[in-house]
Amino acid sequence: MDASTLVIAFLLVTAASLASYLLSQWNSIRNSNVSISWVVISIGVTLLLAAAAIVVLTVGLLSELRLSPNIESAEPRRQSTPWGRGTAERVAAPQAAPTTAAPAESDIGPAAGRTIAEKHPEHRSEIARASALTSPQPPEAPAEAKAPHGAGLVFTEADPWAATNCVYALNRDPADLTRWTIENECGAPVGVVFASCSKSPLECSDRQSTSWEYPIEGMILPGRAQRPVTYEEETRYGSQIRYVACMVATPLAIELIGESREIRSSPSWVEQFDAARNGDECLMRVQKLSAAGRRSGSSIDALLGPNAPGKVRPGFVSEL
Repeated sequence: MDASTLVIAFLLVTAASLASYLLSQWNSIRNSNVSISWVVISIGVTLLLAAAAIVVLTVGLLSELRLSPNIESAEPRRQSTPWGRGTAERVAAPQAAPTTAAPAESDIGPAAGRTIAEKHPEHRSEIARASALTSPQPPEAPAEAKAPHGAGLVFTEADPWAATNCVYALNRDPADLTRWTIENECGAPVGVVFASCSKSPLECSDRQSTSWEYPIEGMILPGRAQRPVTYEEETRYGSQIRYVACMVATPLAIELIGESREIRSSPSWVEQFDAARNGDECLMRVQKLSAAGRRSGSSIDALLGPNAPGKVRPGFVSEL
């Protein structure tokens, strides 16, 4: 029951009570000394209450009559509008447009991934996002399709440089083709032997060349899931570059590589990592090969042999 109904009932009951009281006392009022003005006031109050009840009741009825057509006409409109079907059509419409499906990430092998990275001077993750936009995606992709190409790789003596196939060198700045970004897509930390040559391609590719330069301790790149890679860690320069990579082997070295910048800048971390590096087969090989390259200036192919994975990457062709 709403408020207007309660007000109407109250006014009607009050008016009826006053009217009954006046009728029952009318004879006594005529014979008494009560002034006629009291009678007039009582009758006036009763009439006012009755009139107010009639007005409230009339207004309420008129409001309902005005609102009822709108309510009745709105209901068919709600029933006739296909909200569910319209929403489904709007969602399904982009999917129905013909598109050229790109190969799924899981279908690209290490060699194909390297070819894509070499032909496009943009970040490899941008290539993956573009493929996702132009090809239909399943509702829930299996975990294997999202895994990096090098997921599951471990260091082995039989193939120590297998991680080379999931480490990529990219030119992000077309204005500076000597600046390289080394990306680790192996899913775990890797050690990288990096060499650069500033001579002509012919001289750099010569097995007898002594023009190759190596960083003091090679490169160490964390896994993507561990922490962000700093600019200093992933950036190298060179007109002609060559690198090989191996998977970090020991759990302690993997854990220390994944620590934050603040922890890695502490003397205690440096001491712990030096000890862990000397006990890790991958990192020891990186140190030894980098040291041998610095002493001789020879290329990685001359040091490891013609079957070493990877190849020389030309950036800027020198006129020398």
